[in-house]
Amino acid sequence: MRKIYSLIALFWFFSSTTLAQIIAISGKVSDSKTGLPVAGATLKIGSTGTSTDKGGGFNLVLEKSVIEQHGITVTCIGYQKTSVAYKADHIYNLTLMPAVNTLSGVTISNGESIIQKAIRKIPLNYPVKDVMLEGFLRMYHIVKDSVAYRQYYKNDAVIKMRYTPYTTKEEPQVVLLQNNATHLTDLSLAKDTLRWVNSYLVPHRTDMVHTRTFILAANSAKKYTYVINGKDWVNGSRVYVVNFFSMKQNDQAGTLYIDTASYAIVKTELTLYNVKSLSGLGFKKSYTVNYKKINGRWYLDHVKANAAANHNGFDQSASVDYKTTAIDSTRIEDPAYHEVIQNRSMDVNVNNPGTAETQAKYAGLFKSSTADPLMTQIPTPAVDTTKRAPTTGTNTMRGIYNYLRNGNLHRTLTINGSPFSLAENQPLIGNSVGDIANYSLGNSLQFRLKKEVFFSVSFSSNFGIGSIWNTELATSFLYNFQFNNAHRPISVSPSLGYSYISLSKAGTSYYNQHSLIPGIGIAIEHSHNLSYFIQAKYYGILNSHNQGILLTRQLLAPTIGLIFK
Repeated sequence: MRKIYSLIALFWFFSSTTLAQIIAISGKVSDSKTGLPVAGATLKIGSTGTSTDKGGGFNLVLEKSVIEQHGITVTCIGYQKTSVAYKADHIYNLTLMPAVNTLSGVTISNGESIIQKAIRKIPLNYPVKDVMLEGFLRMYHIVKDSVAYRQYYKNDAVIKMRYTPYTTKEEPQVVLLQNNATHLTDLSLAKDTLRWVNSYLVPHRTDMVHTRTFILAANSAKKYTYVINGKDWVNGSRVYVVNFFSMKQNDQAGTLYIDTASYAIVKTELTLYNVKSLSGLGFKKSYTVNYKKINGRWYLDHVKANAAANHNGFDQSASVDYKTTAIDSTRIEDPAYHEVIQNRSMDVNVNNPGTAETQAKYAGLFKSSTADPLMTQIPTPAVDTTKRAPTTGTNTMRGIYNYLRNGNLHRTLTINGSPFSLAENQPLIGNSVGDIANYSLGNSLQFRLKKEVFFSVSFSSNFGIGSIWNTELATSFLYNFQFNNAHRPISVSPSLGYSYISLSKAGTSYYNQHSLIPGIGIAIEHSHNLSYFIQAKYYGILNSHNQGILLTRQLLAPTIGLIFK
């Protein structure tokens, strides 16, 4: 199961050591005289950077070309600035020379810290009404081993976001207006690779000012250490440079750039490392978010996110760049449900080639963004796309993995009524039973056989609540008829199956029945991954055995629940 979770890649990207154009660097910064670690030092590499953590360590995931061009520059109050050039496959052990240097002009009245005041002023500095953001997004997925490139995925897209106010945590909605994707895969791969998800959602999910996560969360003061590291000029503003790192574990570090006049956060940098996914896979990720001031308010402007991972012996990377190209605060559109990109959507499965009208409208944007220096540029490599049949064992495992991660397995959690009503007084078992004994909690797995035909295996029980165990095992076949696909899809699902129900106490069975169960269910989609459903089943009893349990049989039994896809 751990392999399956890692293949699905629940997180939108992972990272590890080095990879062609997207690499992860690491190192430590120390005092040249004492040898002690320097916490809260600022690392700059071109337009991105991070902070050292409590042990003086640092991690950053970025484009190789950027560090080759700019090298690494380290600054810290009380020390001389130092710079070093990029070295391949190198762990950087950097030292800083002490210098006479003091920080002035950062005292805040009323004892407020800079970050606290920045958080308090978010409603004054950022949009407090819905706005429509339109922008260009580019993503890459790269798979490479020591021999050659194995996969290359490039996707240029225009997206539209209904951006909710910065005074609420309601997640913005994202719509794909048009995209152009290139996907090359070496079909001889014997092992599966990660499938990246949620890259279209990266722009707003990395906006810490909006999500109020990490350093800007309500309880962040208990989790982070802050270091004010002087002033700088960023995005046309004079800013405080505030470095932060996690207090207990070395797993987060970054920098906030806060305007000295308005206390608006004009840029954020964050690196997450030493993090474990649900599968146990260790990863890092780095991103930089820039804001732009328009008419006194700061809007999301540019996002850069880079990552790399080592999985199944392959170096794998992902990058996302986003640039806002249009902002509209007057014409707020409510996107249709089927247009909104859902959580955990696989990147390669979300496509919209557009119409002739949209292609003409965005042709200039695609062309100008191709050479935009803000956008990551990874040339198309040579990938062997000649199909070679893998071994039988490999082919079988690949088939299983692909089946499980392509929407073919659904899970349901249900509350089920029973096809009978138990009398309260039960002399046979020596005590009365509660009404709750007539209901059970169920769990089922639905396996897609073909198109909308599924085979279901289910188990339900009341776990002895109500003084008697009510347990059911069932199998069935069902077919989903889909309606309303332009909005929230509705499914009507006739089914036919077999059921075995047992009533027992202390390991002794007092009643059982075998039934043929035709049924009908209706489900409405809440998201692409979750639906609500109700079902009615008719229990045609084939045979039964009762040692004296008092009950009244009912032909129909209701079920309500959730379907997870």
